[in-house]
Parts: sequence; structure tokens; C-alpha cells
Amino acid sequence: MKRIAVVLGSMIFVFPVAPVLADTLWDHNGSVMSLDVDGDKRTFSYKEPRPGMVKAGAQPGSLVFEGKSVGGRYVGRAYFYNQACGRYPYQVEGPVLNDGSKVLLKGDVPRLNRRCKIKGTRTDTLVFELIEPSQQMPPQFLGAWGEIPVAGDSIGDLPRVCKKSEFRSSNSSVFLITKNAMEALESGCNFVSVKKTYDATEIPESISQAITVVTEGKCSGEGQTWDSKAIWHLEKVDGKLLLFNSGFSSNATDDVGKPVDDGEGAFASVSIKCSEGE
Repeated sequence: MKRIAVVLGSMIFVFPVAPVLADTLWDHNGSVMSLDVDGDKRTFSYKEPRPGMVKAGAQPGSLVFEGKSVGGRYVGRAYFYNQACGRYPYQVEGPVLNDGSKVLLKGDVPRLNRRCKIKGTRTDTLVFELIEPSQQMPPQFLGAWGEIPVAGDSIGDLPRVCKKSEFRSSNSSVFLITKNAMEALESGCNFVSVKKTYDATEIPESISQAITVVTEGKCSGEGQTWDSKAIWHLEKVDGKLLLFNSGFSSNATDDVGKPVDDGEGAFASVSIKCSEGE
């Protein structure tokens, strides 16, 4: 961490200064944000809003915060989005933490009635956490994948063919993996942590070509949000590239933040790489 020295008479005071992390990606409640820095000005805007925020009216480029950095704190205006009423501003401020990798803002967000009139406020906390460049899915995982049906302890026929164009078509089992997220038909997860635990492609003369990563994500879909921790293992089996995914979901809440029944559970799947053609 950088430090600045201030001289007062014969005394020298040294203060830590958080680094300026310009043009970086941040996680905010499951959405990927972009931080723009211009002098002391700071803006957080959506780069990849989670599905719930898209439904509320947010789009890539929509502002969430604009203000200034003052003495290790961000001070300015935040915006919340309402599907029926649009975008509303409110004042927030808070510290820059963890050597500049976390921003914690608080303020009183307006509460709206059915006519979109302000009927009061509630205390709101906005948390922005830096997504490190290294915390991205390796390129071998990127693209479209088709889930293979599982019956009991066996998987379906491996020769199944899938195409990227099937993504988000009705009843499709095709999903996309990008550097920072996984997107399925009616749900998705933004990765807040990606850690490679094994990479046989870095081992000379390796024949397995296997790669394993562990992800932690903020997920949403069908009116709910939840946390996810998953293992992704990529390996060739009988000449076919297979993606094995297993993990655990927790802390599920509905669209008003209320915990839901059966908010925890395990999951597992096997998928094949889809072709890029139509």
C-alpha cells in the first residue's frame, strides 16, 4: 500500500493511501460492475447486470454510483432501480477497505408506494468487491456447453450434439461460460472467486489435459438469489471433452430478501462442448 508523509513542525505523520484501481471489474450483489476513475471522481456502472436487475430496468452502462474519493472514502449519489418506477437517486458514503479492493457505502434509500411516490426511507448498504484479473475462468472453459441427462449413477449417451445457437431456446440445457460468469436459460452466476487447483496442460507430456477450478459465485434466477461454490473439472474421456460440475448452493432469498425454504442444496452435472455453428 502506498503512503503519504505530512510534515507538521518537527513531526512527520505517515498515512496509508489505498491504491487507485481504475478501469477494473467489481462484484456487487451478483452483478459485474465497472469502476471508472477520473481524478478524484468515481463511478460504478453495470457491465453485466444480474437478471433481477435487468428486470428492474438496469442495463450495461447504467450508473449505480457517482461521486468522489475523499480521504479514503467515497461520497456521492447512488441509484436504485424499480421496474415500475424507474431510477431513483439517494446520498451514500463509506470507506475504501482491504487495501483498496472493497468499497462499502451506506445511505437511506427511498421507499416507494404504488404510485411511485416516496413514502419513507430505509438504510441500505452497497458492497463492491474487486474481481481480480486472475479470478477469471481459464480459456479452456469458455463457450457453450450442453448438459448430458443423468439417470441414476450413469450418464446419457456421449455422442449427443449441441450447438451454441440453442442457448436460451425453449427447454434448452445449453449454458454459456464467460470469463466472469455462467449463464443458463433462466438463471446465472457471476464469479467472485476463481481458483485453479490443478492444470495438467502445464505438465510436459501429460495425456489427460485435465484442468480443475473452484468458483464462488453470486447467482440469481426465477425471483431468487443465492450463493454458490462449485468445482469445475475439464477432461477428455474417450476423445470427447467433458465438463464435470458439482457444488453447493446456500443463502437463497426471494426478490424482497426473505430466506426461502430449501435454501441450501447440492448439485452435479456432466456437459459436453457445443459447436459454434447454427
